[in-house]
Amino acid sequence: MHRVLAECGEPDHVQIWEEEQVYGFQHPPGYYGIYEDFEYLNPQSRLGNPYRIRKLVVVEVWTYNHGPARFLDHLRFENGIVRSISSGDYGY
Repeated sequence: MHRVLAECGEPDHVQIWEEEQVYGFQHPPGYYGIYEDFEYLNPQSRLGNPYRIRKLVVVEVWTYNHGPARFLDHLRFENGIVRSISSGDYGY
């Protein structure tokens, strides 16, 4: 986020919300330490491998308006990391 601010300046509009994302997998990830909430096939016994992880993510969408001759730019951040960049309609 700091690099985007340094290169692009302040956005014209910011939306912030929290989402719960679920990550499922056939084989457990190699490193469990980055995840907090595991779901097990048998919740009473945690002897097996986790098969699904729920994670709370802070989402921010920054919108840059470059004027009526250019498209709007939308940057989606998840926990401070750019996950997608898309263009919208013409600016105003």
